[in-house]
Amino acid sequence: MQKSAKYMRSIFKGGKSKMRSITVREWISKFNNGEFGAGDFDTQTKAGWNDWFCPDRELASRLKKMGNLIKNIENDYILDNFFLVFYNICSIDYPLFDQARFTPFRRIADKDFEFVLSFDCPYNGYKYEICTARSDYHTEFQCNTVEELFDYLKQLTEDYKKEEMNMDCQHQK
Repeated sequence: MQKSAKYMRSIFKGGKSKMRSITVREWISKFNNGEFGAGDFDTQTKAGWNDWFCPDRELASRLKKMGNLIKNIENDYILDNFFLVFYNICSIDYPLFDQARFTPFRRIADKDFEFVLSFDCPYNGYKYEICTARSDYHTEFQCNTVEELFDYLKQLTEDYKKEEMNMDCQHQK
C-alpha cells in the first residue's frame, strides 16, 4: 500500500507538533537526558509527535522504541542537517505502526532530501522501511536488521551529499 507524495506532504504540514525544529543530534541529546520520557501530551508533542491514532498514553513507549534506534545514528550528515517528526500511521487493513520523518533544514532548488523511516510496517513483513522524497515516497529500501538499515542510511546520505554538491555547483554558475 503506497502513500502518495501529496498525502505525505499534507500530513507533514498539518498535525499537532509543538516542537521547534532541532537537529537530530540535539534531539538525541534530549532523548538520552530523559526529556521525552513523560507520557503527557505536552512532552510528547515537544518530542516531535505530529499526528497519531493510538491513545496518547502509548506515545512515550512508541517514542522510546524509535528513539533507542535513532540514538545510535552516528552519521554527521543526518545528525546536523535534519530534524525529526513522528507519526503513528493508521491503515484500514493493518494495525497501527510508527514512522520517523527526517526532514532537512535546507532545501536546494526544488530538491527535497526528506526520508521516512517506518518501524514494523505491518503490510510488508520488514522491521524497517525507508521511503524518500526522491522516489516520490515509494518504498526505496526494506530490511530486518539495524546493521542493514545503517549501511543503507550511509549510502543514502552519500547520495544526498553528492546531489547537494552538484546542485550547489550548478547554482554558482
